[in-house]
Amino acid sequence: MKRGGVLMGAATTIASEAVGRGSAMLFQLLVANRLGADGYGLVALVLASAAILSPLADSGISNLALRQVSGAPQDHGLVRRTLGLKVLVSPLFVVPFLAWVLLSGSGDEYRWPLVCAGIFYGFQSTSDLLRQILRVRQETLRELAARLAYPLGTVLVLYAVWPWHPTPFGATIALAAGPVALTIAYWFGLSRQSRGFEFGSGATDLVRANLGSLLQSTGFLVIVGLTSRIDAFILERFGGRTEVGRYFAALNLVTAGGFFGQGLSSYLYPRLHRQASQRGRALARATALQAALGMALLGGVVFVGPLVFQLVFRSSSFQGADALLPGLGIVLFCSTLDWLWFSVLVGRDRVWVAILNVVPVIACKIVLGILWVPVHGAQGMVWASVIGQALGTVSGVATAWPSFLRDRPASDPKVPGD
Repeated sequence: MKRGGVLMGAATTIASEAVGRGSAMLFQLLVANRLGADGYGLVALVLASAAILSPLADSGISNLALRQVSGAPQDHGLVRRTLGLKVLVSPLFVVPFLAWVLLSGSGDEYRWPLVCAGIFYGFQSTSDLLRQILRVRQETLRELAARLAYPLGTVLVLYAVWPWHPTPFGATIALAAGPVALTIAYWFGLSRQSRGFEFGSGATDLVRANLGSLLQSTGFLVIVGLTSRIDAFILERFGGRTEVGRYFAALNLVTAGGFFGQGLSSYLYPRLHRQASQRGRALARATALQAALGMALLGGVVFVGPLVFQLVFRSSSFQGADALLPGLGIVLFCSTLDWLWFSVLVGRDRVWVAILNVVPVIACKIVLGILWVPVHGAQGMVWASVIGQALGTVSGVATAWPSFLRDRPASDPKVPGD
């Protein structure tokens, strides 16, 4: 990898994440401040509930794009087949989600915010796939331009609902607007030859050739979704909905930075994927960049986060929740590195190993959270997350490095029907 080109591309990718994730974080902060800890706790709970089904919306296709398109970035037919698969699997998410909403015993307070949360995750999954394709094809400037649609869509809807003093339902409507606008913008960011869907034998053969990795990736997303949202259910059960709101107000201020790590790894890995020599040196450079980003994010959380939190959250229900930020900053640093390990393991067809790396995280959250939340509230959940995330990161290092140096990339862009 050429150092200057990588640094410039990485900077563009981080700038793109800053536009999209920064606007998303600002929206979350504004809504949380307007709703208060209890109302925002309801929003966090419906998002957590919808997240349980969100892996069905992805079905591992984003990881398939990371592997396959990285090996053949100019293959427009491959992109169209990938998008065709996305259209075919979308009902896997929509049908059970609608059935869940219609048959659940939840009251009206939860039902319609839950529908909007489902829309949010459905379009977020689609925009993630399109962004992945643009990044592996090194079209970072197009991605940056398209990213402007996210704040634009969110602000327009937020401006429409804000004068109504939005309920959690109005807040989730505005929350879903960003991914919808971003999906449209990314679609037009693709080259004309790639804008389309192929459903024939080529798409079928693509699935057949990668069925194992698709199932593994979906399983991984189920585990990660459960890991990232189980906090809400533990806190509600043992601490109450206000503790959910306080915790997720701090968490969303912090973990918006986690997408910078995801974005940087999705930029770096396609170059690692094509690295023919000096692979250890290339991975060391990528790790150094990822760690530098993680340290910068941790420093921002520790030194700037409390000031931002106190400026934004005026409601007394959030008082003292800024004390959660340092621990969550450590979680952010670990997760920034974890994205690179995950990309490496996906590229080596070791998704099942990535799943095992998440086991310590979810185990610590469940066991330690149940023990500590009744006594320490949201702070107990933070401590449980720090311990679990640190163990998961150590496990990721121990598995990703040997796999990258020993194994060849698992993807072969040529499948029957090409």
